[in-house]
Amino acid sequence: MFEGTIISVGRGTFRAFEIIGNPLIKDTAFSFIPEPIPGMSEKPPLQGKTCYGYDLKAFAGEYLKYKGEIFLPWIIELFCELDKNPAAGSFFNEKTFDRLAGNSTLRKQISEGKSVEEIKQSWQADLAKYKIMRKKYLLYQDFE
Repeated sequence: MFEGTIISVGRGTFRAFEIIGNPLIKDTAFSFIPEPIPGMSEKPPLQGKTCYGYDLKAFAGEYLKYKGEIFLPWIIELFCELDKNPAAGSFFNEKTFDRLAGNSTLRKQISEGKSVEEIKQSWQADLAKYKIMRKKYLLYQDFE
């Protein structure tokens, strides 16, 4: 989801998609500098700029292993921090973010200040419909 924002996902490092950051993020001990890597990321976003942010590898791996869902607080917290900063410009690349999210709903909910709980609750009706629809395609017992 971060690829649809001004947050670097670590392209230009050997840890792409394991780290996130932006030069305007404050109060983090972790940093990285995206640089061109031939054959991998020749023109990384924020090239040559020190990006402050987070190393997601340990936390994200454990979270996904046990929860199996997106961790919304990261994107909401970074939106709240950078949306107040005029130097940041627009936090979202609307077209890209909406494509990654499936539609504009999540972006609008984050922009409106909805909580993680409110956002997840808004998914429940569609998830219930999907779970009913998918049953006819399951090859094995459903463990839900």
